[in-house]
Order: sequence, then C-alpha cells, then structure tokens
Amino acid sequence: MVKRQNDRISITSDNTEENKTILDNFFNENKIEFKFEIFENKSQTYRSVCIKWGLPPFEDTMLGDYMRYYIHIKHKEKFCMHFGLKMNDNCWIHFKKSPKPTFTYKFEKQFIPKYPIYVISHKRYNKKDCLTVKNLELLGLPYYICIRKNQEEQYNKFLQEEKYTNGIILTIDIGDEVKGGTTQRNFCWEHSVSHGHKKFWLLDDNMNGWSYFNELRKIKINSGLCFTVLEDIIDNTENVGIISHNYFGDVPETDLRNPLQHNCKNYSSLLINTELLDKHDIKFRLLYNEDVDLTLQVLSQGLNTLGTNFLLTNKSRTGDCKGGNQEIYGDIKSQNHKFLEKYKCLENEWNWLNDKIPKTLQMVEHRKEKIPHHEVDYKKVCKIFNLKEVRPLTPPKKLKTYEDFGITMII
Repeated sequence: MVKRQNDRISITSDNTEENKTILDNFFNENKIEFKFEIFENKSQTYRSVCIKWGLPPFEDTMLGDYMRYYIHIKHKEKFCMHFGLKMNDNCWIHFKKSPKPTFTYKFEKQFIPKYPIYVISHKRYNKKDCLTVKNLELLGLPYYICIRKNQEEQYNKFLQEEKYTNGIILTIDIGDEVKGGTTQRNFCWEHSVSHGHKKFWLLDDNMNGWSYFNELRKIKINSGLCFTVLEDIIDNTENVGIISHNYFGDVPETDLRNPLQHNCKNYSSLLINTELLDKHDIKFRLLYNEDVDLTLQVLSQGLNTLGTNFLLTNKSRTGDCKGGNQEIYGDIKSQNHKFLEKYKCLENEWNWLNDKIPKTLQMVEHRKEKIPHHEVDYKKVCKIFNLKEVRPLTPPKKLKTYEDFGITMII
C-alpha cells in the first residue's frame, strides 16, 4: 500500500521578511533541503476564467499584500519539533495567520433549477442522517427522494414529522439486501429520461448544504444558485458528460484554486448529461465506487467532465451518518470493513490504465484509521485518453458582478 506523501508546508504570515530570515537560518544550520515558492494574489489570474464562463466573482482581494509561503522540505518532523508546531496529515502549518476579513454574503434572489433533483437514500429516515433532504428543504427547492419500497413507511413518517413538503418519494422494489446505490441511481436516470429531461441532478443523501467560496471564505448558500450556475455552464458547452460540486473539505481557505477543474473526479453532487451519455451506453454499474467508475467511463469515451471550486458541497464523511453505503463498507473503526474489497472492485475494471501509465490508479492509506482507499491521477487519465480543456460555446463579453447572481457582500 502506498502512503500518501505531502512535502509541502504552508505558512501564511504578515511579517514575511522576518520569517524568511528565521527559516533560512534554520534550514541552513540543520542542512535541510528546501525550496521557497511565493504565491501571491490570484484574482487577476482567474479573472479571465470567470469572464469566459460567466462565473460569480472568484477573488482574493481583501487580504491585502499578505504572502503565502509553500516550503518543500525533507525531515518535516524535525522542522515541526523545532518550532513547536503540530503537523497534520496534509502538512498545512501556519506561523501567523493573516487576519480574516469580517464579512458574509447575503443571497437575495431565489434561483430554481431547470433540471430535476434526485436524492438516493437508504435507511436515513431522520433529519440527523438525511442531511441532503434537510438542506434542500431549507433552500425551498423541489426534489425526488428515491428509496427502497420496504422503507416507504419510515420515510413518509420522517417527512411528515419534519413538515418537509418539497419532496416526492419514488420507490424501487429491490428488497433490503445489501446492494449499494447503483440500482437506485439508474432508476433515477431512467425516471428523468422518461419525463423528457436531457439532464438531471443526482445527489447523495449525506450532504450538509452547498457553499460559495470567494475571498478565501466559504459561506453557505441559501438559494438554488448553487445548482443553476452549473446548469448554465453545462448548457453552454459541448461534449461535457458530468459537472459536479467539489467537496468542501478538499478546497482549503488558504489559497485560490482554478474555479473550474477540467476532466476531474465527480462525486456525490452530480449534474448528469443523460442525452450525451446514453449515446455512449454509459450507466452506473459497480457495487462500490460507482461515481468514480462513471467518471472514468465518461473520460474513456473521449467525453469531458467539470468540477467547481467556487461552489462546493459539504458532504459528511463516510461513517459519520448511519445507513447509506456504510452498510456495505462495514465498521471503519474495526477491522470488520470491506474497503479493500471496495478498492479491488475499482481495480478490476480500471487496472489496465496502469499498463498505459504506471500509478494512474493505486491504493493509498486514507484517514487516521489507515483504511485502503483508491487514488486516481486524473492528469494521467487525461493523457491516456488525449483529453483537452473544455471551452464554452458562447463566452460572455464581460465579468459578471455580484448583482447578476443576487449576491450582496456584507462587511
């Protein structure tokens, strides 16, 4: 098993020259190899991306001239011990944080998605565990919730007790055998197509809302804006099979990343172009990692995917909610889990990618429990299938403003 490596240490400081001198002395005295990389404000870098795709503002302007240092070093432990720092799994370490601006966003305009929203759920018939339904209700958006027939009574009771009125229950009669979510996902797919929709939203049931990431802050959204912006993007492109929200926890509040990732992973909060994928006979098919497999199927057919870093979904970690796929994964805290089997399921389908470029798919240690987990190098996947970045059909002519999206920044 490969252990994830990360030799970057991030230092955010408002006294850059003094700290640089301290660090220079430390590394030279201890004969530790290092390299400084200074990343400054990226607002101008991504402004053209926002204009080209008609995105909401995606900036880093309110922190002034504060620098963020990335130090590539060996012997991280020695470094951390010397400065009395704790080193977490991702090695994000801050000597002195830059002051965060005190502001928030108000979303004053409601947006209703044009494509139907489907939530697949299993034994999460309460507000604590069925987080996606709770948050869709808070947004005031209509949705379908797809469940097994033998759980209909419990879900009806749950929705009635919580006074959730925006959802319509869809049932599928597949008993209670542990089978994962693939059958339910494909049922939602066919239901959407049968009602004349060319695309549909497919959401896992354990997402605690969606957030707008801007000015290095993540602010929870309380309108359908988080869906309609992605709909506008995919409707203004050709050859895009999936667009999705990236995970809240994968985008740190320390630096801007490209607002749009091209040909990347697509998990949990998906807008699927069924009109395009049906032409290529693509469907969900695996017991485990069915969303990863769907993404790889799309890319292997020369189609594209997109992921957003300016709109994020706050998905709960596997094991934090009862029910769902936790039943097929087993207990993470004990050795009675099936995460090795979960990885093997994906490997059996896609290990041939490693014959093209080594380590395109590999197994890594994941989380503090050190459970087996897949890691897909999507840059290598793009090389294997000769995939290029996506371009919009009709790029907007100017940068859109907060007002265009009904957003007000409150200082």
